[in-house]
Amino acid sequence: MLGRFTVRPSDDGSNRIDPSQPVERATWSTGELEVWIRHNGEWLGKFRDKNGELAWVPG
Repeated sequence: MLGRFTVRPSDDGSNRIDPSQPVERATWSTGELEVWIRHNGEWLGKFRDKNGELAWVPG
């Protein structure tokens, strides 16, 4: 279950999640979801894994 967090819209069309939320991906990688953006009509999440690597995951 997710704890309390705030989604903050910004001027660039992204939605910041404060604080970042821990997530698990289908590849069983753990990390944090930092922000959601809408790109070409699709939601993408900016995901940072435990090694600091960034990936964009579809929403």
